[in-house]
Amino acid sequence: MKKALMIIMAVALCLYPFKAAADDYGAMQPQNGAYPPVSQDLVREGDFAINLAAKLDLGTPEDEGSAETLLSEAGIMPLNGWLSDYPVTPEIVGQLQSSISKASDDGKLSLSGEEATQRMYALAAEKRLPVPASSGGAPGTGRQPMPSNPTVINNYYYDQGPPVVTYYPPPADYAYLYAWVPYPAWWFGFWFPGFYICHTFTTVVVTQPVFIGGAGRRGIVTNLLVDPVTRPGSLFLPL
Repeated sequence: MKKALMIIMAVALCLYPFKAAADDYGAMQPQNGAYPPVSQDLVREGDFAINLAAKLDLGTPEDEGSAETLLSEAGIMPLNGWLSDYPVTPEIVGQLQSSISKASDDGKLSLSGEEATQRMYALAAEKRLPVPASSGGAPGTGRQPMPSNPTVINNYYYDQGPPVVTYYPPPADYAYLYAWVPYPAWWFGFWFPGFYICHTFTTVVVTQPVFIGGAGRRGIVTNLLVDPVTRPGSLFLPL
């Protein structure tokens, strides 16, 4: 997205009082009866925006720039604006939920806040993404994650490398790579008190087709922002 639009969004976000936490819509249904994996699937904000704009009846954009513009014009965006290459986390979903509720209240959506949120949560489920949970009392209303198996987790790190986002404590040798984000989430029907995200990451992912019959493509997931003119990078740290 162009630099000027990013500046406008940043100013608007400073004026918009986002809720500290999103509403908890309850445990998601267990997916395929499986337990949560070590690594969260990485979905770029830009790809999520394309699907979300369509889900909210804002149009059928074919590229992330158009989708992010449509959503931003309706007041729907994460706290730091749309960062196309950043991964969607429970915190990002929660910020989107807050902005969706406000957009609905302001008459910028044809859907109620409840319906729009449910559609976004359905989209998250399709992409195997977690959704926000309440911080108190949630363990009693949903299944708890199995105690983390050190052998399984260690083998994953040694064989696959450190995951960008995970919900299990990383092995001691890798702990320095991560920041802990105390943002509760439901995932695969289980409640987690927060998640771990790498301080610095850049990786290539193969994105799913945005539309049925479309072709997947390779995309970058990173928290390194690069100025298109001067080129030096600066880290975008987790909220």
